[in-house]
Amino acid sequence: EKLSKWLPLAVKLHPEALYVGRMDDDVIVCLDRVMKSLKSTPSSDRIYYGHQFFNTFSGESVSKGQQVWDQLRYKGDRTRGRMDEMFVVLGRTLVDRMLLRPYCEFYTQEQCKEAFPDSDEHRTFLVDTGSGGSSLGAWLEMYDDIVVYADNDNIIHIGPFPMLYEGLPKPFCKHKSVYHKAHPDEIALFVSDLDGTT
Repeated sequence: EKLSKWLPLAVKLHPEALYVGRMDDDVIVCLDRVMKSLKSTPSSDRIYYGHQFFNTFSGESVSKGQQVWDQLRYKGDRTRGRMDEMFVVLGRTLVDRMLLRPYCEFYTQEQCKEAFPDSDEHRTFLVDTGSGGSSLGAWLEMYDDIVVYADNDNIIHIGPFPMLYEGLPKPFCKHKSVYHKAHPDEIALFVSDLDGTT
């Protein structure tokens, strides 16, 4: 639900924005590198940028949200992949398209249509899978012109291993674009290593 509230607020606060992003509070972002990647991509108004997450699990071990994502998987080379919600950027055209659709707190289109029987029968809802990343993936699933930019080589996305940042090449923003999960001490180190880049 938070993402469904953030997108219209972002557009309202920044009506000229070309991109809308969403990130966790333990992410270090090298904005210059991310923007260079976005601007060098053709049709970046339809970009879906981040660290692509591939589900390799099955059965009871996966969350309900991930099971829904499996049912709504992308076509072609995007099969079984979505961007992790820890850091994602969307082109403005994609955001504007999604803002035309109503949010629904249920997992599937069928449940939403039952809950809102008076809605247009062709309307597709922004379903809530229980996870921001898989919900966003489900919202985007209907579009066949998305420009997927999985920048996994430049986005370090690992679990909470303390002080991993110390072992990375410095300055970080000359080598990578995003780091997650950053411990507060790592954020302090990152700031002390800045050399004028952002």
